[in-house]
Amino acid sequence: MILDDHTLITIRPDGAGRWIVELPGGEPLRTMLMKFGIAAYPFDRYSIHAAFPDDDGPRTFDRAEWNREGRGVRVGPWPGWRGIPELPAVHILIDGRPCRTDPVFFGDELRRGVVRLAVSLETGDPALMVVTPADPRWIPLRAEFLPGSRVPVEPVHATVLPHLAGRHPRLFFSEADITVMRSRAAESHREHWQRIEALLADDDGEVPELTAQAKLPAGPERLFPEDRLLLTALAAIVDPTAERVARGREALFAFTALTARPDYAPLGIDTQCGEMLFVLCAGYDWLHPFLSHTERVDASARIFAVADRCAAFLPDDRRDIAQAHYLGCALGLLAFSIVFHEEHPASATRISHFHGALRRILSMLPEDGFYPHGLNLWIYEHGFLLRWLELFRSCCGEDLWNETGYWRSASRFRAAATAPGGSYGITFGDAQYRVGGDAWCHMLIAKRTGDMVAQALGDLLMEEAVDGVDYRAAPARRRVYEFLCDDPGMSMIATPSQAHFLDGGQIFLRSDDCLCTVRSGAPLGRQRRAAGECGGYGHSDPANGSFLVFDRGEFVVSGPGPSYRRDTALHNVFSVDGSGQIGDSAVWFPDALPERFIPHAPRIRALGAQQAIFMDLARCYHPDLGVRDCTRTLFIEIGNRLLGVDRIALQRARPLQWNLHSWLPIERTESADSELRYIFRGSVPRTLLAASSPTASSHCGLTDFVPAYPHDGRRDHALSLGTDGDALTVVWALDLKDGLTTAIRMDERGCVWTSGDGSEFRYDYSSHGSHSAPTPAP
Repeated sequence: MILDDHTLITIRPDGAGRWIVELPGGEPLRTMLMKFGIAAYPFDRYSIHAAFPDDDGPRTFDRAEWNREGRGVRVGPWPGWRGIPELPAVHILIDGRPCRTDPVFFGDELRRGVVRLAVSLETGDPALMVVTPADPRWIPLRAEFLPGSRVPVEPVHATVLPHLAGRHPRLFFSEADITVMRSRAAESHREHWQRIEALLADDDGEVPELTAQAKLPAGPERLFPEDRLLLTALAAIVDPTAERVARGREALFAFTALTARPDYAPLGIDTQCGEMLFVLCAGYDWLHPFLSHTERVDASARIFAVADRCAAFLPDDRRDIAQAHYLGCALGLLAFSIVFHEEHPASATRISHFHGALRRILSMLPEDGFYPHGLNLWIYEHGFLLRWLELFRSCCGEDLWNETGYWRSASRFRAAATAPGGSYGITFGDAQYRVGGDAWCHMLIAKRTGDMVAQALGDLLMEEAVDGVDYRAAPARRRVYEFLCDDPGMSMIATPSQAHFLDGGQIFLRSDDCLCTVRSGAPLGRQRRAAGECGGYGHSDPANGSFLVFDRGEFVVSGPGPSYRRDTALHNVFSVDGSGQIGDSAVWFPDALPERFIPHAPRIRALGAQQAIFMDLARCYHPDLGVRDCTRTLFIEIGNRLLGVDRIALQRARPLQWNLHSWLPIERTESADSELRYIFRGSVPRTLLAASSPTASSHCGLTDFVPAYPHDGRRDHALSLGTDGDALTVVWALDLKDGLTTAIRMDERGCVWTSGDGSEFRYDYSSHGSHSAPTPAP
């Protein structure tokens, strides 16, 4: 067995179906990744296939036909899903103590006959490990340490402020703040208050309908019961007329009754259970002065029952504290513990536990504001985490806003990834591109940090329609948070034209009507990796080196959106022999990833109006594919054109494919014999000119993929250039304005782009060097 690729230790069978490993001492607390050979084990039983009745129709989760007969696209391994069995157990004892193991799928399991387990080590001392697979066909092959470990949360003492004892309201504001809130409703925040009044005036009491993909429909916004509770509770506080108070009390007891129904689905999902508990607690807290003793007893009894459901999702060994599932669930229990601090015996312990968790979470957030996933997940996670911060600040006197520089930069990442106009988020990682509803997040960040980009973004997003947005990101009750968080007097500045987020290796370039982003780096960024989060939370993609372009209201170069099979070919990079980068074909991106598979950050250099970007991507690919070299060089003149040189070399000949995707139809047009020319059928002319060595075949068509349930079903248009060989170079020009590039020439040393005005731009393949960004040849 190999640890850290250099420390050799012995592994031996004991003749009784067990394997003995002597772990060396002196290592800090870490996660171990163990690989097992399963060549003789029928691992295909852990997959299922998805077929679609209409080859040309939309790809939505609800239209998939799942089968075990091999029809359609394979999805898996996914143990425990849709009748798929669980994996056989592997029991691991360290000095006689059992330790936790979790499967980690890289996507090469069926091809290579291997499977991996992440093993949580509780000590760095010398130890004896005994590995006992329940199935003898699982043979331990090797193991390696990964940086850091998800260790248990250490509580940090915190308690509800003394002046709040026995007093309500206490969540976000107290009695002392109500006079100011009433003044704001009539003066500085009148527009916010009018939005709330309009929602309540138009409320017909009906439960809104969503699309099958959980998106908000077009038309006037409607209130869910949880929206109605929060809006009417705030209205009763700000304008305590008999009618307002009666309506708030009615909403509270209607919602408590709804949560008692056994078929109430949100309580079966950790994030939504926490969100519903939070709304119950806030509604109860704000309406508390208007409730009789009997009503308080009745309402609190139901809230206590929901809190028990929520607590069941948070066992002592839960370690995924920095992502939405934990954040949302624990938010509800934190609010409950504050509101019922005097009544529930576990409240004090829980508040200190969550205080320790929050400090740990904040230590994972990078100073530059980088966020690893799509903006839909940014909204979801930050919507929870910002309320954590405010609860501790307003209720416990623990102001953690300055524990990290992250909050001064968080909105800057969201702004950098926001398309001109504000309706779309252009970034990577399970992206739902139509986003919105988070204006209040940026208003709050601006209020606490003074960031003027955050305030400008909040103002922009507040006016955006939310049809087509995930309903969890843009509930009507967001208007309550906008009222509470906005500081209308703050100054504002525009989003910068360039933004480099080194923590995650992501670059954004923008003009008034165009946005381009490129990314290559650690799945969650360097800061989270250093803190022990060494995977991707499942939501990353095998897409290092990919780029996206949103131009004049159209997604010209796109990604796939959330899918249940993460193929590299769905992204704008090379794929190899039907596979590609680590995580290719997996349902979820691996949550434990060795350093050797993570690329270096892009290198960037300004060349007049162009930005030159170089990425070395070979280490991202599955080792058995034999990728010796893989580089991408981009020259971007934002709003005008992108020039690219993409090169890949293998140890032996295999099918190679260069991939590009767009929401616009792509059609091949007439071109010279040595070139391929394509037109993107959008509102304005855009063309792609490409040449390759060796000459590659070309294919255009709709992309085939397996959508995750929130995917809106849009199928992008795919262009692929392919060849069988041990190397492929593709040189290309994407003109966002008509007629900028007229020809491409290639030779062994480099390539030349000829522009419409007769000027030429040459690039020598060797000019990127080993430590510098790319430069053109003289």
